[in-house]
Amino acid sequence: MHKQLTVILTISFILLTPFLFAQNTKDRGEREFHAGLRQYVKKEYTKAFDFFKQASDLGNATADLYIGTMYFNGFGVEKNVQKAFDWYLKSADQLNTQAQFQIGLMYYDGVYVGQSFAKSAQWIEQAAKLGNPDAQYFYGSMLENGQGIDKNYSKAAEYYQFAKAAGSIDAQVALGRLYYQGWGIEQDYHKAYELLSDAATKNNPEAFLLLSKMYETGNGVEKSSAKAFEQIQKAASQDYPKAQFELAMHYIKINDDREASTWLLKSGVNGYPDAEYYIGLSLQKGYLFKKDTPKAIEWYTKAAEHGQTEAQYSLGLIFSDNKEIPINIEIAKKWLEKAANKNYQPAIERLKAIK
Repeated sequence: MHKQLTVILTISFILLTPFLFAQNTKDRGEREFHAGLRQYVKKEYTKAFDFFKQASDLGNATADLYIGTMYFNGFGVEKNVQKAFDWYLKSADQLNTQAQFQIGLMYYDGVYVGQSFAKSAQWIEQAAKLGNPDAQYFYGSMLENGQGIDKNYSKAAEYYQFAKAAGSIDAQVALGRLYYQGWGIEQDYHKAYELLSDAATKNNPEAFLLLSKMYETGNGVEKSSAKAFEQIQKAASQDYPKAQFELAMHYIKINDDREASTWLLKSGVNGYPDAEYYIGLSLQKGYLFKKDTPKAIEWYTKAAEHGQTEAQYSLGLIFSDNKEIPINIEIAKKWLEKAANKNYQPAIERLKAIK
């Protein structure tokens, strides 16, 4: 009897040994990762990297993610986006959703890899389906705008709902926008106001802007130009470039050139493409600012590099037909083609004229 028991226990131990070893390896990896995280929080990046590397060697996917982030930002190591991508990929292959999301963002922005909204959508969708709230919100936005995937408002609403349930204020605002527009869900101004006003209490600048639109139109709320203006001011005061541009447009409407130019420049300096374009236009025409074509080109170029179609077209016009600067058909074609590829008809027509 005792001999049989000994044999059974021996067999059980042999069977359990791989599991116990794997569990011990996993536990060690967790310990090394958390030791690294403590150093990372203290910005002791060199020490953090060493711990993360040890954790990675023990199969810890989150450590791989952090090593990728350190290479991406140059924390404790020389910045290297190629190595960052490789470490993100290693982590993503182990189903780390944040790593999947980061790869998606790299494809979205064209960092190291060639820009591809389609590949971006594929990676971000994986992370979203596995429950990553940031990915759920971003994938919802891609669905809403048809970036890399067919536009689908109802699916966008679903993913915004998932992200909102996980606490994403940006997703809550996006959902409020869909309710306001009636995109993918039944139009409901009351629900839109409820979602947006709650987000506004958390100082979300986009919520302020959408509330401004509601007050301006009187949809779902009592129409009030004063309240509409107040909401834009609240958003702009948070250094939100889009709101700063909207505030500049407000001042242009009431012929307050001083305030208009001030807020336009703030928005442009903060990299808002429409503001950059409008500054270029104002400099070219001598409106709001003193006429200055070379400076106009600088601002147009900033906007064009950010994908602003009208700025791309304007550069095409300037370099193909302008008495103040030398003609450069090669540069003109470059920018006109970018605008034409987005089916901007004036750019298409201009290209035909100069070919």
